[in-house]
Amino acid sequence: MKSYQLHSADDRHAVFAQLSPRIWLENDLLRAWVVTDPEVILRIFRSPLAVVSSLTDVLKAIRENYGTELPNVAYACGVLPLLVADEAHPAARKGFATFLAARLSELDAELADLSKACLAPLGRKGHVDLVSEVVDPFIHRVFSVFLQCDLPPEFLSMHVGDILSFNTNLARLKNLEGRIAKTLAFLRETTPNDDDIAWKFTCLVFGLDSLAMMLTEGIVAALRDDPVGSAGTRLPIFPIETGVPVTFRRAKADFDMDGCAFKAGDLIRLQLQSFGYSRAAEHSKFIFGAGMHSCVGKQLSLRIWESFKRDFDALDLRARMANYQLMPSHFIILHKLVEVEVQ
Repeated sequence: MKSYQLHSADDRHAVFAQLSPRIWLENDLLRAWVVTDPEVILRIFRSPLAVVSSLTDVLKAIRENYGTELPNVAYACGVLPLLVADEAHPAARKGFATFLAARLSELDAELADLSKACLAPLGRKGHVDLVSEVVDPFIHRVFSVFLQCDLPPEFLSMHVGDILSFNTNLARLKNLEGRIAKTLAFLRETTPNDDDIAWKFTCLVFGLDSLAMMLTEGIVAALRDDPVGSAGTRLPIFPIETGVPVTFRRAKADFDMDGCAFKAGDLIRLQLQSFGYSRAAEHSKFIFGAGMHSCVGKQLSLRIWESFKRDFDALDLRARMANYQLMPSHFIILHKLVEVEVQ
């Protein structure tokens, strides 16, 4: 199995449990480490020698080598908290956290009713597509609150979060440039304040796919734990994974860790699902990252999960998985169809 298939493998709990070694080097186009050991991932998160890759140098090389400008990707690099560096980083995190806190206050007023309404299709016998009938309507309303206007339906498949995969393929970056351009055009038409445009864009990049996948995979995992639908299905207290099962770092300088010799410039692929699949309970909280680049929206995600779980558990659902289809992605989990049969 290729490393880019791990996060979406059919029986990934078992796949991750059987991996040996838990960290290895792949020497294809460039040196890239794959890390699946949760303790090593934590040490890499906290190491000053493992840094977030910058797209700035990539954009400069594209401009010099191909004469191609990607101004919207460049804009994203200048506002997304994960991508801004030095003294701009804490300011970006603080600004985004303040924006999220205000939106959560607004969302709280309707979260309980929203969860019940969107989960209602699971209260009726028959076949239900979790994606189109349950999760998408929920996500649509949540992000309409975040954007302070109605979320265009096409944004549910815009996938501007692709920028976080640091894919340097020129064709894909051009495609991403177009999707970001459409997103920003809408935000600029509906939002008068430049800072709010940046924070709303950040919401869409970090949260849209991630939240949708967290909820969908939470239900899928619960149903798979009870495959014959013999008992009322319950969601776990803490989400097992988000829609961002993979993140990346790059070695800033040579360093040794866990018997591995990292060289300056090495790409480090961190498989975050290891935290959710670990038998050590304390690992689960790190599916949202750790250190200075931990997820700013963690508390908001957990508040949404708490409400969604409460109303899902109240259904006392008895159902089985009928159809599970993913869309191709080397970095995230994108659902095409997740059909369940409610009994």
